Amino acid sequence: MPIRNGIPTYLKRPRARCPWYCVFGFCIVIGALTVTSQAQIIPALGGQRAGTSSMTFLKIGIGARAEGMGGAFVGMANNVDALFWNPAGIGWIQKPEFAFHYLSFPADIYYAALGAAIPLHRWGTVGIVLGNLGTNDMMERTEYLPQGTGNSFVFSDVFAGLTYSYLFIDRFAAGVGTKIVREDLAGIHMWGVMMDLGTCYYTGFRDLTFAVTLVNFGPNLRPEGHAQVTDQDGNIIERRYEAFSPPTIFRMGGNMSLYQGRGIRSVVGVQLNHPVDTEESLSLGDETTYLERLVVRVGYKVNHDSESWSAGAGVIFPFKGHRFHIDFAYSDMGILTQAYRSSVTIEL
Repeated sequence: MPIRNGIPTYLKRPRARCPWYCVFGFCIVIGALTVTSQAQIIPALGGQRAGTSSMTFLKIGIGARAEGMGGAFVGMANNVDALFWNPAGIGWIQKPEFAFHYLSFPADIYYAALGAAIPLHRWGTVGIVLGNLGTNDMMERTEYLPQGTGNSFVFSDVFAGLTYSYLFIDRFAAGVGTKIVREDLAGIHMWGVMMDLGTCYYTGFRDLTFAVTLVNFGPNLRPEGHAQVTDQDGNIIERRYEAFSPPTIFRMGGNMSLYQGRGIRSVVGVQLNHPVDTEESLSLGDETTYLERLVVRVGYKVNHDSESWSAGAGVIFPFKGHRFHIDFAYSDMGILTQAYRSSVTIEL
């Protein structure tokens, strides 16, 4: 992306200067919520807390562009994809943008998401997100009937959310998002409300951006209804399901152009990820664009519980006055085989 007067073009929406507390106040709020959500900035590194959160599908990265870079994306605040990574990022959008993302796994599991960001100019930017992780009908199996009972069930996770971002000054944006999440597994339902908070700051050193986010923050969740269990005397009793925290993730990272010239721009990203339910990981990635038309991406996740390297490619082209982005990405997920992502983004 071109740089003019030392500032990337996507950071060129001027704003009147604001007091220093406007810039850092949002960071303080995120830090306080991070501590209260057990996602401390200085955690016990390597601690294993698997199985201690609900709605874990929200941890799946959305977008071929972001995941092609290994998820090192919180500082890439320049298009509608920021809705799924950093709510502050849409603050620099100058025209309406829409995106459709699709992720396919083996065993007929799919994940589809829609995002839309509309700038209100001096009033900030609003965004809407929708998503669904689901499967086709699955056969019910038991330990005594491993070939199937003749019954089937479905699994479905859905979310819908609203995001708002404001550009306080031309180098600092803050955003907040809220979403309703619902899970349906074989007739057992669970739902809740969560928040996303984010900031993004253009440092002034070349095009280096620094970002901090806290996503999926909210109260503990439990399924509706009661479970029937048998006690040691053989009596059947009903108990409420146990409540677990949402999959809150604290992310901190930055992105910067490593090289720009001869029609080539290479942007690198580094990101620290600290989820509440598993050990910390580090995301590394690169996005190289040629003539603002062809894009190649690579990424690697260090110490991630299921993913390692990823790669992707994309094309950018104008059509009838609009700008289209078509992207693809592949992620190696070890014993979970592979994940394929595709995305289409439209700039009006």
